[in-house]
Amino acid sequence: MKTETENLPAEGQRSLNGKPVLTEDTFDYATARVGDYVEQAVVDKAMNCLPPACMTSHCAQMGEPYAHREDPETGKWRPTFATFKRVTSGPDGIWQYCGHCFRGENVERGGVPAALPERCYSTLLDTGKVVILKRGETGYYRTDIPFTSREEAKALVDEYNRRLGVTKAQAAAMSAGSMFGFHVPAANPANYDEDGQPIKPTRRR
Repeated sequence: MKTETENLPAEGQRSLNGKPVLTEDTFDYATARVGDYVEQAVVDKAMNCLPPACMTSHCAQMGEPYAHREDPETGKWRPTFATFKRVTSGPDGIWQYCGHCFRGENVERGGVPAALPERCYSTLLDTGKVVILKRGETGYYRTDIPFTSREEAKALVDEYNRRLGVTKAQAAAMSAGSMFGFHVPAANPANYDEDGQPIKPTRRR
């Protein structure tokens, strides 16, 4: 766990407002906090990965969406992007990490339905290995759970999810969201039965 002293700049390290300015070597998206300062090189690397989603002095965003959230103002699902805003100008300018924001914005807002759990377990379609899915995030996190068979992996996933209080409908919705984005109807647990099977729409007569 990080402590406050870990956020203090080391001797000789560049700093701003008493906080360290992170470099390409010290900045990590997995541990980054909103408000962290970064050097120009960090932003340049992020913008050069793919064509940026937005590139202005107040909002520089990576081109690939990180996840999807519901915009509370419109009720629509929108992609979010890793975002930075400029704090000081010049070739050695300092930027601030803003988290994952809607296109053209530099403040995080919105969220995912509370009906979805924070996380759950699932299996990969191609290998059958056990992975962890997180609400609102596309993709998955690997685990160190040994793989023996698809049947055993599925049984483990069902048991782990049961312990977490995750229903099969929620697990199915999380799986769909992790693959296709949490803005799609398949990411809504209300569209599945208690066994995690899609509910067929009722035909109109």
